Amino acid sequence: MKELLHTLLLPSFLICLLTGCDPIDGGDGGGGGGSGEKTVLVMGDSISATGTYAGTVPWPSLLASDRPNLTVVNRARSGERMEEGSARIAAEITNSSPDVVVIFYGSNNVLRGNEDVVPSSLRSAIQTAKAAGVNRVIVCTIPRMYGELESNVPAIKQLNNQIRNVASSEGARIANVFGEFSAGEGTLFPDGLHPNQDGQRIIMVTVREKI
Repeated sequence: MKELLHTLLLPSFLICLLTGCDPIDGGDGGGGGGSGEKTVLVMGDSISATGTYAGTVPWPSLLASDRPNLTVVNRARSGERMEEGSARIAAEITNSSPDVVVIFYGSNNVLRGNEDVVPSSLRSAIQTAKAAGVNRVIVCTIPRMYGELESNVPAIKQLNNQIRNVASSEGARIANVFGEFSAGEGTLFPDGLHPNQDGQRIIMVTVREKI
């Protein structure tokens, strides 16, 4: 099954790597691909943080390797929720002076049943970044969950609709991470929540095309 999934997945993914295409339009009408020197600040949870699986390189590190013109500052924290990231984003922006901020939260809010706070916290985070002079804010939708966690998918879909609405209304770009993974690709998420190396690379490409 794993081999079949990769057979179906890799051709479009390799095309994106070679051509720089945008696998899923984030909804803002804009592509990425600027070639200038940029600092990218990543705010997120364990999906973006280091050390989820032994030997797995997180997508922010893959992005730094893929685009040497980018300085990627990864400030993701395992277990963090959107409201917690929003509370510290101002300090992280002050410390790193980024041109781009990537906001990637929501999975822990769904798991803890407090996803209702995500829209207002996300709006605050975007507004804080823009007020600090950040040129581009990218908001990620959260991926599916699989296995024993699959019952959370309806809540994830509902929250992602809210995430898109907030990002669009605040002028942020949307990286549609959810749209990159189908219901049958659970092998890319061994524990049902965190992506393996192939999944991390897909997330990297999705975010990269919005920078």
